Order: sequence, then C-alpha cells, then structure tokens
Amino acid sequence: ELTGYTFHLAFDNSLFRVVPPIGADQRAPVGAPFVGGSWLDGVVLLNRFDEEDGEVFTFATVALTPGQHTITVRATNDFGSVAIASDSVCVEPCPSPTPSPTPTAAATATPAPAGPTPAIFVAPTSISADSGQEVIAMVRLDSGTQTIDGTEFVLHFQPSVLQVLQIPTPEPGDYLPQVLTWTYDNVAGSVHLSRGASVTNEGAVSGNIVLATIHFRAADTPGATDLLLVPPLLATSQGTNVLASSAGGTVFVGGATTVTPTATPPPPTATPVTPTATPPPPTPTATATPLTLAGHVDLEARPSPPHSAWALDLFRGSSGGITIYAVGGSTPLATFSATTDSAGDFSVTLVGISPGTYDLVVKGAHTLSNRLNSVTLPASGTVSFGTLREGDVNWDEVVDGQDISAMIPSLFKSSGDSGFVTEADLNHDGVVDGQDISVLIPAIFTNGPIAIAPAS
Repeated sequence: ELTGYTFHLAFDNSLFRVVPPIGADQRAPVGAPFVGGSWLDGVVLLNRFDEEDGEVFTFATVALTPGQHTITVRATNDFGSVAIASDSVCVEPCPSPTPSPTPTAAATATPAPAGPTPAIFVAPTSISADSGQEVIAMVRLDSGTQTIDGTEFVLHFQPSVLQVLQIPTPEPGDYLPQVLTWTYDNVAGSVHLSRGASVTNEGAVSGNIVLATIHFRAADTPGATDLLLVPPLLATSQGTNVLASSAGGTVFVGGATTVTPTATPPPPTATPVTPTATPPPPTPTATATPLTLAGHVDLEARPSPPHSAWALDLFRGSSGGITIYAVGGSTPLATFSATTDSAGDFSVTLVGISPGTYDLVVKGAHTLSNRLNSVTLPASGTVSFGTLREGDVNWDEVVDGQDISAMIPSLFKSSGDSGFVTEADLNHDGVVDGQDISVLIPAIFTNGPIAIAPAS
C-alpha cells in the first residue's frame, strides 16, 4: 500500500544548498539529505529545485511497511547536515492513538507567614517523614513591600530526631549575597545563618523568598521535634530591625504524632526512714576526664614568634573554628573555640568526645580551614595543623571578590577607628592596607578546607 508525503522548504541560499541535486523521477540513495529513516531504499522522489531563488518543492511516494513512520527534512552545507523539520506518515492499518491523560496542574501556593509581615517562618509548618529519610525544611522571608538588607536567625532542633546534612550557600548574584555566618551544630541541635546585601547595597530584597533550604536526615527511630526560630533579625539599610513576626515548624519521624516535652520530675514524696547502721564510706570511683587537644598552627605574614600578632581566634562570633568529624565523615560531631597564643599554640577541652580516631578541621577568624584526617585522640603530643591560608574575610570557606569587597570599608583604617573590621586586618598589625591585600591575593579562588598531611 502506498502513501504520499509533500513538503515545501524555503531556505537561505547564502547558507545552504541542495546536496546532492536529485532530478525528477530519480531514486533517492540511502542518506539523501531530504529524507531520514531506515526505509530510505524504498523512497521515490519527484522533485524540482532552484538554487537561484532558494526554494525547493519535493513530492515523495513511499513504499512502507504498515505502521507509523517519520520523515525528516535536512539541509546540508560544507560544515555538515542539520535537521530542519520532521513529520510522520502512517501506512494503514494504523495503530489506534492512545489518548494521553490530560495533566492536572496542581496549584502550588507560595507559603505565607501566619503573622504580620515582615516575617521569618519555617515552611512547611508540619513535615512527616519516614525513619532515615531526608527531610527538607525552608526558612522563608516575607517582607511585604519592606526592603531588607540583612537577616540573621538561629534554628533549634532536637539532634536525637534530626541531623543536618547540608545547607546550600547562596549562589553568586543571588539576593542578600553576602554570607556572614553559615554554620550548624549537630551536637547542640542548632543552625546559625546570616546573610546580607553587599557593601554597595546590591542584593537588597523585598517580597516572599527562601532564605535557606536545610537538608536534614531523620533518625532511624520514631520521634518528633519542633523547629524553633530564635532570635530572628531583619535589618534595613539603616540597621533597624523591622521583624514583625516569626514562626517555626514541626517534624514528625516514623509515625510519631506528638513532640515529647522534657519531663519535669515530680517533687519527692516524704518516706519514713528507719535508722540503720552507718554504712562504710564508698570506694572512690574514677571520673572520666574530658579529652584535651593541644594544637599548633602556623600563620602567614607575621613577625617571628613569639609575637602578639600570632594570637588568632579559632572561631567567629558564636561559630567554633575547631570541628570534629568521624573519619571520612561530613557531618560535624562537635565544634569548639580557642585562641592561639603568641607562638600559634592552642589548647581546647573536647567535652563529649570519647577516645578514638577522628578527622579534625581548624579554621581561623579570617583564614581558610585545614583538615587533618585520622587523628587519634588523646594525642601523644601537640598536633600540628599546618599553615592557615589568610583571606577568608567573610568566613565562607572561599577567597574571592566578596572578601575584597568586605575589606574595602576598612581600607586605610586602624584599630579603634570607626568602621574598622578586625577580620580585614589579615596580618594583625592593627591597620588595613595594601599589605593585607597582598596577603589575600595569593589565595584568590582557593577553597577550604585544605587537606594537609600529618607532620613527620
């Protein structure tokens, strides 16, 4: 059974030409530029073409097997062949078309706060998850028409129910692009995030947006936890906190239906006491002593130690700069803070950490972090964490243009001057100047943490 197919193709003859020129009543060879498909040897082309006016008319009579077939129109030049259009033909008996179900668009409303705006709130407000499942919660901002230049919040959760997997940082060019704090603590059960507009006020925002998307892992056993926001802050360019309301959420894991509050023990009931012989004093029991980590870091652009310029905070605000991980792990077990002495040495008590082997990360207040893997604790001596690379002024684990932008307001200012930012003084000489820029430049586009080898 035969079926016919026609097409009309107009083309720019300065870009394409007909190759090969097939004459009327000639059989199209396999690979002819106008027709595609596995059945090309059964195609007869009746055509004419005129490259002068750039127009081709072709009629194809096709001998095909029953069913649906596709014909593709292609144009060819010296650089190759490109598909221009395609259509299908059917040799009877044709298969009955199967009606496609009409998709129903589910209306997805933008989450709105329960209280007045400007507001920070958790969305969804209630999440149910299976044990061990990934849980995604968003912290959103609805400022109405108010322009927001900065925001900060702490989100608390029960670490026995949830553990943070990751919190993607804002992309370059995003609103509120300046990341100031972006940390979480899976031991304490907290997330501390703050972000704002650039120093030139670029990235200020208004409306209903997502401030952060937090990826949790649900516990393997049933449980429930509130997601509590305290204390949120929404700032304008004048530094005014315009927050009108905030609201948290709740996560239910493994079929749990209620959040179990911490029980308050009832007062003891008086019970008559019968005098007995005084027992012998108890045998003293050894109390477990918390582990202590003695560490050392080398610092860039400092005078020879000992010198006061070697005193460096291994923390930023409430975010600790000493982080403990399981070997090969990416979820922090605990974070701690310390300050180096005039020689770069520090000591910290690792409360809650049992003896064992861990990966350790150390980060200064304006440096990238170094990661030292497979450290046995307690260590037999001082653990060296190598040289900390300077330049991470905004503490986002990458040295880039944002760090330079964060330094500019302090340029040529000294400690004590209005607007002086301590984190911009990379060499700790009390002034932000070209020397600090020179310290930053070699680390540009370097990311932390930087893996280091154990000291030999």
